[in-house]
Amino acid sequence: MTVSDPRKRDAVLLLAGGASVRRTAAEVGVGEGTVRAWKRRPEFVAAVAEVVALVREGERAGAELVEAVSEVLNRLDGDARGVVTVSIPVGASPRRRRQLLARGIAKALEVGER
Repeated sequence: MTVSDPRKRDAVLLLAGGASVRRTAAEVGVGEGTVRAWKRRPEFVAAVAEVVALVREGERAGAELVEAVSEVLNRLDGDARGVVTVSIPVGASPRRRRQLLARGIAKALEVGER
């Protein structure tokens, strides 16, 4: 997201999250007309679309994680040593999240083969 004004950045996040123009204006501390004007600017619209896409990608990654973890748990024999914890830092890039998940899944598969 290339929006440098903190108020615009907050507005991008609120609008991407589904907030109304009225709520966004109130939360950010500007008038509704200002938010509407921002929404007409291509770079602002692109920033909102970028955040929405990141959220959707995160939801897909989360669904993939649940599916992968379920598969691993089904392979494990229930041994307490078979628990593998994967920690993903807040704000990790999609690439980094995939790397951490892949390592966790590989480790769980190794544990399950013992």
